[in-house]
Formats: sequence, C-alpha cells, structure tokens
Amino acid sequence: MAWQAKFNPELKIIELTYAGTITPADLEEAYMASAELATQAGTAKFLADCSEMIGGSYLLTDLYNLIAKFEESRGTYVIKEALILPISTAPREDVKFYETACMNRGFNMKVFSTVEDALVWLLS
Repeated sequence: MAWQAKFNPELKIIELTYAGTITPADLEEAYMASAELATQAGTAKFLADCSEMIGGSYLLTDLYNLIAKFEESRGTYVIKEALILPISTAPREDVKFYETACMNRGFNMKVFSTVEDALVWLLS
C-alpha cells in the first residue's frame, strides 16, 4: 500500500503517510480512510507526510476531484492540514499545487519541510 492512515490519540490528529508512487485510487482510498478516522475520533486536524513520495500516476484533475470531496463533506467543522513536502522534486510541485488549490477553496492547509515545524503549526 502506498499510503497509511491512523489516529494519534496523544496529539488528537489523523496521520497520513504517503510513500512511493501514488495512484488516483490511492488518493481516493486515503481520503475515505482518513475521513472515517476523523469522524470516529472527532477531529479535523491532519498531518500528511508526503516526504517518501517519489511520484504519481494521478493527474491534476484527480487532485481537484479530491478537493471537491472535501467541500462536499466539510460540514460545520474547520479542516486544518499540515503537509510535509516530498524529497523528490516532481511530487513536491504537486503537493504545493494541492496546497494552493485547497487554500483557494477556503481550506486551512500549509506545507512544511519538517514534521516538527508542521506539528507546531497544526497544534497551535
């Protein structure tokens, strides 16, 4: 599996980890799993560690479709997501694009180079 999602009860956040090559199906499955975990845990804070991504077979339209799913399920809570940038160059640009597209739709998303910096922002 190119992704994992789990609830961190100590920090009260959903932790997503992406590694390797990500497919459109991976994006969909990760969204569904993390949304279910967030609902069960009663949190809207996410840490998405993309540092081990090396690429993807998804298109920018797949990222737009993912954001549309966020909008449909937003409800009354405010999503806050910290994204750790990939080390590889190609997916790094995709993650920055995703951040910008999410922010343009009113989501509180921000990219970081380190987990430590991301957690400081996410938990503030």
